[in-house]
Amino acid sequence: MAFNPWKCGKCLKSQIEDVQGHDPRNWIKDILWDMAKSGHISGSTFKKKLEKKIRKEIHDVTHPEEYCENIWNKIKHKCGT
Repeated sequence: MAFNPWKCGKCLKSQIEDVQGHDPRNWIKDILWDMAKSGHISGSTFKKKLEKKIRKEIHDVTHPEEYCENIWNKIKHKCGT
C-alpha cells in the first residue's frame, strides 16, 4: 500500500487526539508538508520525522518511539492509496 500524505492529512481530525497530554496534529501536518515538498513520501520517513519532532518538542516523554508508534497505528490504514 502506497503512503498518501493528502489522505493522511484529511484523517487527522477524526483519528488523532491528545496523547499523553499533547496534541500532535500540527506536528503531523508540518511533517506531511515537508515530505510532499521534499518528495520523500513513505510511512517509514513519516515515522522517523515524527519521532524526531517528538524528541524535540516533548522533553518529558520517556519513550518517544512508542508515542510515535501509537500515532502511526491510529492513522496508517487511513494514509494508504
